[in-house]
Amino acid sequence: MDDSASSKHENQPDKRKPPIWPWIVILVLVLAGIYAHHQISMMIDDFGRTGQDFVQLFEWLWSIVEAD
Repeated sequence: MDDSASSKHENQPDKRKPPIWPWIVILVLVLAGIYAHHQISMMIDDFGRTGQDFVQLFEWLWSIVEAD
């Protein structure tokens, strides 16, 4: 009986570690999402400042036109 029990343990495959590549892919996607969010936020802020700059430009031009 001991011989059959030891042979069963010898035939079982070794437990392998789960692959790490899915975690690396998830990490890369999360970092890409964070980077994209940061870039989009900066673009929206720049667009808002550009609008304010255009308002200031038109006010300046209007003051030149009124002065003449």
